[in-house]
Amino acid sequence: MKEVKPRRNKPIAQLIKNYRDKKSGKVSAARNEIQWRFDALDWRHQKQILPDFLRSGKGDRNWASRQMFTHWDDSFIPVVKEIWEQYHETPLSWVVIRYLPIDYIKANMDVLSAGRNYFFICKRLINDSEFRVDKERLYESDYLSLMILKKCEIWPAMVWGLFYTQMRKICLGEYKTHISDLTFYSERGTTLISIFNCSIVKSILRTIEHDLHMFEIYKQLNEWIDRVSKAVMKSREWFLIKNYDLPYMIPEKMGLILMRKYCYEHLEVSFRIKGVSVDTRQLDELLKKLEVIDSLGRTKDELEEKGMFTPSLINLIHSFDLVKTDECPFKLRELSAADA
Repeated sequence: MKEVKPRRNKPIAQLIKNYRDKKSGKVSAARNEIQWRFDALDWRHQKQILPDFLRSGKGDRNWASRQMFTHWDDSFIPVVKEIWEQYHETPLSWVVIRYLPIDYIKANMDVLSAGRNYFFICKRLINDSEFRVDKERLYESDYLSLMILKKCEIWPAMVWGLFYTQMRKICLGEYKTHISDLTFYSERGTTLISIFNCSIVKSILRTIEHDLHMFEIYKQLNEWIDRVSKAVMKSREWFLIKNYDLPYMIPEKMGLILMRKYCYEHLEVSFRIKGVSVDTRQLDELLKKLEVIDSLGRTKDELEEKGMFTPSLINLIHSFDLVKTDECPFKLRELSAADA
């Protein structure tokens, strides 16, 4: 048997040299080895490596940005400023917000504060007397967290208001929400609709329970969530969406509209907007088609026995853009991009 020689680590100084020499033909191998060994390297070598990677291609810059977030040193400030001002990339903006001087963050507020970055800027500047939080730019869950950080007085009505306001914005589509399943199992062992599994809902509930210790409110909100979930899962619309062979992601898309509708209808009246409701047009169109399918029976033979499988009925089915399958007499065709 041929003897297998043990693998020998190259000196890290040699790997750094190979990575820096872009004409060496060894950059890719050096990169992989450096990244694999990085966490076990001496700090002085880590400090050499991160600026080099930050001055390289996009993939290496993003890797260096993530590493800097947890391996920070003030000696990185000049290179971070240089590269961030050149590219304005999101991963490095997190480093800027967390570590660079407050005056620099204020001077670059317009560029830095896009999206949820604004929340992290608020956390960094929470004790700055000149900074004013723009509540409208924050999720209600994030605003509640900031109030706790600032040691503001928080009373029950305020917590209820923030929770219901956030749910209203989710229902009306102001906050983008996506689900991959129709239901999930909660920590309490109950089956809930997946609109309550989105991160901002879980965040505000976690804050109420663990940070504010408002256990009675937490209990009452969970009871409200249980009621909404049961109402949805007992509904005729839910039965139709769950029990027919619909194309990929159509149940989730239509199910989310249904969840938004029921959540909005279960909000206290004072938190609804007069004359505004959840847009259910796509859902309503689908349900009309599913009601027709459900009224026909499960098999072609059954329909023929009942004298229901007639040319006029077939034409009606085709007008609904439905097709026959082996398991079920009809199902929806895949929606086109225009339909979606």
